[in-house]
Amino acid sequence: MKIFKGWALPDYDTHFLNTIGNYPTTWYQQNSLDLALSLVSNFEQCIDIGANIGLHSVRLSNKFNQVVSFEPAYDNYKCLERNTYLLNVKAFNCALGDRSMIGTISLPVNSKSCGGFSMKDFVGTSNKLHNEQVRIKCLDEFDLSPDLIKIDTQGFEVEVLRGGKETIQKHKPVILIETFGIQKNLIFKTLRQFNYKPAIKNFKSKDATLENFQETIP
Repeated sequence: MKIFKGWALPDYDTHFLNTIGNYPTTWYQQNSLDLALSLVSNFEQCIDIGANIGLHSVRLSNKFNQVVSFEPAYDNYKCLERNTYLLNVKAFNCALGDRSMIGTISLPVNSKSCGGFSMKDFVGTSNKLHNEQVRIKCLDEFDLSPDLIKIDTQGFEVEVLRGGKETIQKHKPVILIETFGIQKNLIFKTLRQFNYKPAIKNFKSKDATLENFQETIP
């Protein structure tokens, strides 16, 4: 772990360095976050799934009475703890999916981004990987009442949604979710089954990753 401008990050990470200022300042994916927040009417509880080091969780803690964060990668989780320990954030060191089990999360050993851990992206790759065995649980096991759910799980989004079906259908939170590639259609199909629709607004940003995000509302 290293400390950069008051933020805790894994030693190898350089990906996030140009998206953070002095703690707690960060503008990482700010436009998509602002769009999602504009659709929220109640600010009691937020869930951050794939919380990484807490860049979203820290900002969300200023908006919601409680933030519940999930991060499976151990070094990321320890940074998440460090970055949120004085805040109204409850963090869990586990992944979320559609069943309770033990799984493997991977990252290429030469990666400079702690945000690249994935259950799926590196299956069959010839790259040398850092692998971690992690607990996977279902969101529905936690009896939460979210007003907003943010999901960024590097290809595991559909499994997260399926494991949180009861929670989502009961509380109808705004959902901020990463969508890209072939996963996008499957994510939207799953959300339509939950009676959700995309909330599309045009906005410009220098952060190209923002185009991979869609905010959805019931």
